[in-house]
Amino acid sequence: MPEIRSKWYVIQVRTGHEERARDLISQAVAHAVEDGFSSVADAAVAVADVVGSTGAAGAVDAASVLRECFVPKARVAQKVDGKWVPCEKVLLPGYLIAVTAHADQLEPVLRRVPDLTRILGNDNAFTPLDASEVAWLEASTSRSDRVVEMSEGCLEGGKLRITSGPLLGKEAWVRKVNHRKKVAYLEMQMFGRTIKAQMGLKVTRKKV
Repeated sequence: MPEIRSKWYVIQVRTGHEERARDLISQAVAHAVEDGFSSVADAAVAVADVVGSTGAAGAVDAASVLRECFVPKARVAQKVDGKWVPCEKVLLPGYLIAVTAHADQLEPVLRRVPDLTRILGNDNAFTPLDASEVAWLEASTSRSDRVVEMSEGCLEGGKLRITSGPLLGKEAWVRKVNHRKKVAYLEMQMFGRTIKAQMGLKVTRKKV
C-alpha cells in the first residue's frame, strides 16, 4: 500500500504558550498512539499538567499521526549588556505547524489538549498550507532548526530592496524597518489571513 502523503497544517494556540502547547500535543499523541487511540481523552488528561517539557518537537511519528510539530521562529537581535546579540523570536505568534498524514486522527487529540488548540480550516474541513507556503518555510528553515535567519537589504532611492535571505522577493510583506534593532515588521499573507510578524533585517548600504 503506498504511503499517505503528509501535509502541513496550522494549529492555533494561545499566544505566548506556543512551545508549551507543542510539547503537550506531542505527548498527547504519543499516549494516544500507545493506547491505539482507544482513549484519547485519558491521553490528553495524562499530559494536562505537564509544563515546560524539553522534549524535541516532532519526536512522535507513529502511524504518521504527527510527523513533526514545531514553532516557527525568526533570528533577530536583542540588546544584552549594551551589545546587540542574536536571539530567536516566535515568528507566528499564536500558531504552530503540524505535519501529518492523518489530520482526522490528530484533531480529536487537539480538542482535549490545553491552550485552545485547533486545526485551521474552512467549511468544516481542514485546510493544509498551500505548496508555496510550505516551500517558503522549507527553504527558510531546516527540519532540525525551524528558525528563519536574518535577511539583508539596501535602500535605493528611498525604496527597500531585499538582497539576500528569506525575505528575498517579499518586500511587499515589509511595513516598517527598525534599522537600529535590525528588525522588519511584517504583514504576511499566510494560510488565508494576514499575519503580523517580525523578522531580522540588516540594511547594509544605501544608494541615492
